[in-house]
Amino acid sequence: MQERIPVFFTFDNNYVPQCGVTFESLLYNAHKSVFYELYVISEDISDENIKKLESIIKKYNNAELKIIKCGKEEYEFGIDCSRQVGDTLFTKEALYRCIPTMIKEFDKYDKIIYSDVDIVVMKDISQLFDIDLEDKYLASFKTPAFLYFETEHLDKKIRDQYFGGGDLDNEFEKNA
Repeated sequence: MQERIPVFFTFDNNYVPQCGVTFESLLYNAHKSVFYELYVISEDISDENIKKLESIIKKYNNAELKIIKCGKEEYEFGIDCSRQVGDTLFTKEALYRCIPTMIKEFDKYDKIIYSDVDIVVMKDISQLFDIDLEDKYLASFKTPAFLYFETEHLDKKIRDQYFGGGDLDNEFEKNA
């Protein structure tokens, strides 16, 4: 029986090409004993782009894709935290990484992996799921002080919960 590992991503329609690369590299490098449950939390991914992502998933037969639409009914947060900081645009979808405990579909999991979509996965990541989190639901790194400017537009309550998910390599490489 394959181990089922949930992974969630948050991005908007503009990041579908990057997500395609992330999905392709994740599934290509997945261990044969692992089945990934891939969740996308977003507000505006087109049906056409959902089909493109689904076509990547179907090639590998080791994952399923579930789309969770925010901005509608139960997942409407009533705030727009999008902001341009220098050359970087921070979207509402970047904020959605802070809400996994509010997503009812995630209630069945004791833990879940979050990943940015602008990464290339170089090897199987299932070992991340085996890390003992003790009583924690999610492990990540907080925004370092020198990058504070990137989150200063967020309400303090949200900013204190914001985390990054794009640099897993350093510690993972040391321990793999």
